[in-house]
Amino acid sequence: MINFKKYLLIETSLKRLMLILNDGTEVYSEGLDAERGLESVMSIYLEKLLKKADASFLEINLILVSTGPGSFTGIRVGLSAAKILGLSLDVPVLGYTNLDALYSEAIVKKNSKKDIISYIHASSNLYYIKKYFNDKIDHIPEIVSKETLLKYSNNKFIIGNEEIKIGNKLFTYSLPSKKALAHNAGLIIRQHKSKKNGHFYNGGPDPLYIKDHYAKLANN
Repeated sequence: MINFKKYLLIETSLKRLMLILNDGTEVYSEGLDAERGLESVMSIYLEKLLKKADASFLEINLILVSTGPGSFTGIRVGLSAAKILGLSLDVPVLGYTNLDALYSEAIVKKNSKKDIISYIHASSNLYYIKKYFNDKIDHIPEIVSKETLLKYSNNKFIIGNEEIKIGNKLFTYSLPSKKALAHNAGLIIRQHKSKKNGHFYNGGPDPLYIKDHYAKLANN
């Protein structure tokens, strides 16, 4: 039986490198803000993280990785690193979305499970969003305009990777913190254990480049 608490989390799709190591008792992190060149420093920061935690690669028995949405190149860097490590260590690799990680950030910030909408800036006036109503996280992502996002905002907690101000409305800007990523990891692990009757599987995640087959385009 896998000790699911001992995991490595890799996030490279939000213009940064963020590495999380949970050794079962404590959560450690390393990273830097950078949009390019993440593949050249990945191994350096992995070694720094392991040294900080006084751990080795052989102790890792699960890898989680962000599948997006976010930087196209960043997504691929993270997925490549996660899959290589998963194969070399012979451990499962599970993916999670940045939208779900932002949901966890909202929970951490507000300590409340009221209705939440997370967003990632796509391009120009468009945003990827996901709704979390009544503590349900199974809504599919949507692509909406800034104005539509504003319409959705009544009595909702809105959080995303870019500061947005429309009139007197100012949405919460944040990137997923160490605490939020650990919270989200717990949700993902429980979800996959439940789906597979308590056992992990090693299919490997695919990148989430949100297009028509991933998201619905709202009527703006």
